[in-house]
Amino acid sequence: MDTPHPAETPPADRRASNTLSAVVGLAVLALALVFVFKTNVAPSHWYAIFKWVHVSGAVLWVGGGLTLTILALRAERSSDPTEMAMIARQAAFVGERVFAPIGLLVLAMGIAMVVNLNLDWGTSWIVVGLVGYVITF
Repeated sequence: MDTPHPAETPPADRRASNTLSAVVGLAVLALALVFVFKTNVAPSHWYAIFKWVHVSGAVLWVGGGLTLTILALRAERSSDPTEMAMIARQAAFVGERVFAPIGLLVLAMGIAMVVNLNLDWGTSWIVVGLVGYVITF
């Protein structure tokens, strides 16, 4: 019984999954914007948008960092130098092209929320957020 060699298998068409991912992402974005504009809790629509972008960015920033940490620990336990090098390359790529811009976006939206509500810059959670940002950046 002959089994095909893995190299002989035709590559899977990923266009369908890319399209589906894009459609689902746009649907989530549209739904989130509906909730942002229909909220009665936020003092203004701008504040609600700033807060939504701020929280979403923080989730991506922290969640992505945690994911990379878990993958790095897994690679370290395997003692496979190629896997460790691959994780290091991916971490460098994501750090420069994703985490740094998202971190700046989180900072900008936090500042926008403080300015929008005329909050005191000496408020403890604002100071903690700014110090935390400086430490992580």
